[in-house]
Amino acid sequence: MPLLPILLPLLLALPPAAANSPAAADPPDEGTGGTSAALREEPVTCLVGAYMLALRDFDPARHSFGTDLWLWSDCATDAVRPLEGMELLNAKDVTVTQDATVPRGGRSWSYRKVGATIIHDWDMRSFPFDRQDLVIVAEYTSDIAANFVFTADLAGTRLDPDVKLDGWWAGELRLATPIHTYPTTFGDPLLGRTRTSEYSQFVLSLPIRRDATTTFFKLTAGVYGAFLVSLLSFMFDPRQTSLMSARMSIVVGSLFATLVNLRATEGVLGRSERLTLVDRIHLLALAHFLVADFIGVLSRRLVEDDRAAAADRTDRIALLLSLTWFVLANLVMIAQAQAMG
Repeated sequence: MPLLPILLPLLLALPPAAANSPAAADPPDEGTGGTSAALREEPVTCLVGAYMLALRDFDPARHSFGTDLWLWSDCATDAVRPLEGMELLNAKDVTVTQDATVPRGGRSWSYRKVGATIIHDWDMRSFPFDRQDLVIVAEYTSDIAANFVFTADLAGTRLDPDVKLDGWWAGELRLATPIHTYPTTFGDPLLGRTRTSEYSQFVLSLPIRRDATTTFFKLTAGVYGAFLVSLLSFMFDPRQTSLMSARMSIVVGSLFATLVNLRATEGVLGRSERLTLVDRIHLLALAHFLVADFIGVLSRRLVEDDRAAAADRTDRIALLLSLTWFVLANLVMIAQAQAMG
């Protein structure tokens, strides 16, 4: 009786020899996403760089700006892919349109095109002389700095020369690769009982300086116009009772026009707890309107006390002092803002 038909089912039921081999039982050297299963003797280092294609959607009201970037990395091994394991920490949203990893002369070169909306705290106190430092922070979140660190490709990192910023002057795009320390291990068993963990970051920063004096005058034209109109109130004859109502109406109307203009500036500069130069100019005008109302009441009281000459003199002095005080105060505040910027 042939033995093959009897033994064949038994042979098929046996587990493969490779399944019990030591190589199959050992854990892989690398986890998913380039995460190391153990502490390395030396961290893997990869060169990283960026080319900024565009800056857009500067939005102080929403505390953000938009950008388009080419990012790349150059590693000696393809076991780690930095662009896949990194995260833009201060981005509201990120869109990746192109992504690839290719071998180049025995090395692993990756590139990625990214569009992002970045959170930025717009400090508008010195507007229109303010300077901003636009910062983009990326971190390799897939492994600790003991196993992986970025190094900066300073030669390749650039701002595209075709980038034109209306109302701004842009400086040089800078790249740094700091190690960030967190006061927690995030439960990582490799860190044992230590209380901190370190991760490699790369930080892009672009200094920009505003050149928007036209916008400044557009935002302040309303308040300056209201101030000049309010000066007419000092020219009304306090002896004419019928004119007192018109005098007060001019001042009150100027006050409300200034308040409306102040609210309109928030749509351009954004709402902030910090006083901007534009805010201070509006507040200065509001203080003037209160003084103008008080002077109007005082002039009328002097007329009623048969002191019409004193009332005329009060109005003339108030007109001169208001104009001088307002102009000088504006010059000082503008000079301070320019020095701060």
